[in-house]
Amino acid sequence: MAIILAGFLWLFVNGNRKIIQFSSAVVAVFLLGFIIVLSSRAAFLSVIASALFIIYPYRNRVGKGLSLHKSFAFLLLCTLLLASVIKQNSTAGRLFIWQRSFELWKQNWLTGVGFGKFNTEYNHMQAKYFSTHSITSKNAMLANDGYFAFNEWLHITIEFGIIGFIISLLITWFVAKGCYRNVATKKSWAAAMLIPIFVGSLFSYPLHNVYILAASIFLSLFITLGTYRFPTLYDKWIKGFAVVVLISIVAFYSYRNFKAQQLFGTIKELAREGYRNDAVALCRNASKALQKDYSFQLFYLNLLYQTNRLDEAEKLFDTFHSYHCNQKAHAIMAKCYEEMGDSTKAEEHYLTSLYIVPQLLQSRIELMGFYDRSNNITKAKFWAQQTINCPIKVTNSLAFYLKKQASDYLIKDQ
Repeated sequence: MAIILAGFLWLFVNGNRKIIQFSSAVVAVFLLGFIIVLSSRAAFLSVIASALFIIYPYRNRVGKGLSLHKSFAFLLLCTLLLASVIKQNSTAGRLFIWQRSFELWKQNWLTGVGFGKFNTEYNHMQAKYFSTHSITSKNAMLANDGYFAFNEWLHITIEFGIIGFIISLLITWFVAKGCYRNVATKKSWAAAMLIPIFVGSLFSYPLHNVYILAASIFLSLFITLGTYRFPTLYDKWIKGFAVVVLISIVAFYSYRNFKAQQLFGTIKELAREGYRNDAVALCRNASKALQKDYSFQLFYLNLLYQTNRLDEAEKLFDTFHSYHCNQKAHAIMAKCYEEMGDSTKAEEHYLTSLYIVPQLLQSRIELMGFYDRSNNITKAKFWAQQTINCPIKVTNSLAFYLKKQASDYLIKDQ
């Protein structure tokens, strides 16, 4: 949204017709209002950065003394204000993610953990952290499944190591320099639209969206080609070829994803109607197409557990666990191993499930039930008491029910 808003801001300032400027202003105000309602700090900061870039060529008119250094200082001040005033818990949660991500980077700074493996490595590091720290602290109440480092450069460095960091830094410098060189040219619209992606990459994960990634590549090529003394003929040919390739890739991805989601919808409908065996058969066929879809893998894993295909569930988990890991997956595997009679692995997965997302009462209740079924009453009582002592993050009937369940268990065993 901030990317589109930046484009309309550029049209408002640089449009050569009044109707274009007026229409752009109306759309820009509407989008800005929507961003304010959403309280999106990264988007709001992106808009400010894009606005500063757009008015920079007119700095002598809008106010004396507007410089690059002052612009960066103003952006830094806005960042600190937004972080400290809006969504303070979100800020604290993001700082915690950066701390754990930095630890992960320190352990893998040379070669990285491997492409697509951040999720699993991060969640296991988070689980390890909470296994030795309070699981009722503020950080514990904010922690959740970690899929991204909330900084694209940090994420790339963790997955690809020092080489990935150097390459990403060089690309960033190359494109940023191209944007600055074109601040007063006809290409400045592309630079203005790239800035929100850059700002978003500092605090979020926009490049993990295939459509934003494709837009980033196109805008970067549009700005850099011709800026660094490429021959005009090659400049046009490369731009045209890049556009065709990007459109083809995005179209193929969109079509494949659409068909895969259609199939997933059919699978869920079959399972809902009670045709679980048929749903499992379709899951096997769709597994390759949907192998990167976290929700599908969890659904498939749970379906295998529900239909008592425990060995198959174990194989599926081993297949996707290297690139997909979360609290629910470990909770399902804990139940599978308990059914298989492997109490050691069941306990390991129950605990991992809890420590990945320590805010959940459900994980404590599941541990209480596991230890009770294992006749380890001391540990069962311990986790019942932990359930009672745990703060409620979201007040609802389920939370009170789980606490009552723990309380009833302690009363029963007195």
